[in-house]
Amino acid sequence: MELWNFENIVTRSESSNLILTTHRIRYQYRKKITSLMLDQISGIEVGYESKPVYLLIAILCGGAGGIAAMGQYADASIPLFFVALLTLVIYLNSRKHSITVSSASTKIIFFTSGINQEGIRHIVNQIEHTRAKLIKAL
Repeated sequence: MELWNFENIVTRSESSNLILTTHRIRYQYRKKITSLMLDQISGIEVGYESKPVYLLIAILCGGAGGIAAMGQYADASIPLFFVALLTLVIYLNSRKHSITVSSASTKIIFFTSGINQEGIRHIVNQIEHTRAKLIKAL
């Protein structure tokens, strides 16, 4: 990233794919680069990205296993419970914590694997604080 002469880096991620400067936030993933000017940010959201189809399969298999265990198909309940447990584990592992920084025209979504809740709050606070300082200076 090439800095402007009036711009300074506030912070960057360990992998350097997310860089917060005094005037913009830039995210680079593979060959895609997304850059937002801080004065154009309209919101920041912390959430989870997941694949709920795995949870649905786990619930359906668990329910079918329970029904099978109570009826004449008790032998089928064990594989159904196993599939339910397996898909539940897959669902929990598919959940990715993410931070979304939005403007009117685009957004940056980055995943925060390996960062705890305090670290995520710190990132959000840094973006908000840097934006507020820029807006105040304008």
